[in-house]
Amino acid sequence: MKFFKSESRLMAEKHLHLQIPADPEGTVSGLSWAKLHEERSAVRKACSALIDRAKTDGRELTSEEEAAFDAGMQYIDAVQEEFDRRDVSGKKEPSGDQPYRVTFNPRSNDMNSNPFLPRRTWREIFNREPQPDSGIKTFGDAVVALYHNDEEKLRQLRTMNSIHGTEGGFAVPEQTWAAIFDSGLEQSVCLGRVQMFPMTSDTLHIAGWDSADKTTGPIASVRGSWIGEGVAASTVTPKLRSLSLFAKKLAMYLAITSECLQDSAALSISLGTMMRNSLAFSLDQAILTGSGIAQPYGILDAPATISVGRATANDITFADIAGMMGRLLPSSLDRAVWIASPSTFAVLVSMVVAANTGELVLGYRPGASDIQMQVLGRPLLVSEKLPEMQARGGLVLCDLSYYALALRETGRFEKTNSASWSEDVVDMRLVLRCDGKPLVAKPFTPAGGGDTLSPFVVLDA
Repeated sequence: MKFFKSESRLMAEKHLHLQIPADPEGTVSGLSWAKLHEERSAVRKACSALIDRAKTDGRELTSEEEAAFDAGMQYIDAVQEEFDRRDVSGKKEPSGDQPYRVTFNPRSNDMNSNPFLPRRTWREIFNREPQPDSGIKTFGDAVVALYHNDEEKLRQLRTMNSIHGTEGGFAVPEQTWAAIFDSGLEQSVCLGRVQMFPMTSDTLHIAGWDSADKTTGPIASVRGSWIGEGVAASTVTPKLRSLSLFAKKLAMYLAITSECLQDSAALSISLGTMMRNSLAFSLDQAILTGSGIAQPYGILDAPATISVGRATANDITFADIAGMMGRLLPSSLDRAVWIASPSTFAVLVSMVVAANTGELVLGYRPGASDIQMQVLGRPLLVSEKLPEMQARGGLVLCDLSYYALALRETGRFEKTNSASWSEDVVDMRLVLRCDGKPLVAKPFTPAGGGDTLSPFVVLDA
């Protein structure tokens, strides 16, 4: 629980002309949704006005004004955290101090809990519009401000975002970050298909039902009982499991010459494209092949993933494809996609099945802008992040809605010029915090017996 010291509250009243509560978390938990908006807007305007007054006077903030500004920022953080808690719970009006916990229930129609309704865009993940950033219109503007140590603009980044310089760096403007993330969806194989969760702290717990062994019943082993007249029904205790995600750092490093920093507009175009591609590449690679050590846990080596042995070494046959389809969870048949490495794709293109007159395993339909490829009716995607054809995982059949990816709201960036001082180059890095892992812990045992099934199936070496 955070409390404001009386000195900080006094400085806020003196310089921001606002009453800051001593117990911000306790106060905001009892405010209405509309009142929260009013409080946040009022504090933002007061902090911006404080900066404008100092700028007009041609001076820096005094120590008292610094204390008032920091108190305002902390109060904004408390309001934003309350918004996030209510967004996750789905209740806009006060509901008390509830633990931040997301429920995973595959039978629910709630967007917050249903893994079959992926939230793709930044707005869908965090259930709000990105905050406007006064004076920081582009990513280039933010980079140039950091390069020149533009305190006014850096303070605006602090005002409008939840990441502060005390955490090591400054927040990327939310509107810019949202645009980079959303455009990265077009470059990504996985991001538009996984289930994404908002992460408002370093830890996220997703509670769900344990449904791995269906011989004892369906979801959570709750089996229906046929009972005769006067016969007592059996009581069944549902099985629960918890999935914990811990924010891990993905850092992307940039080396920028001082000449490039002279034109923020051109810098935004080039950096925006590069950051979009780098973000999509890095997250795809983690979702598919991540080790789980200081990075997300990818599906290739996850305990829930089933490996299907190939009929012929160093080759792919129709029997391999049929075998993989047979181990896919039946409920995933209408959502699963094939993902192939480039060398695997070259084999699939030429594969023909000798059935009657023969038919292509890989079918395609020419479109206005692309070719829609399918293998046995399911979409085929190609990704260079997978191993080559002869290795395990060169071909994957997966339902990515069974994968959870948790994201923090924005990234942060930092700079140093010590490493490349002699080259007149500034080194910067962009840091994203996230984590991910499959929503299921192990393969499913079918109710009728037989081989285990999974939403993740890979072709073995």
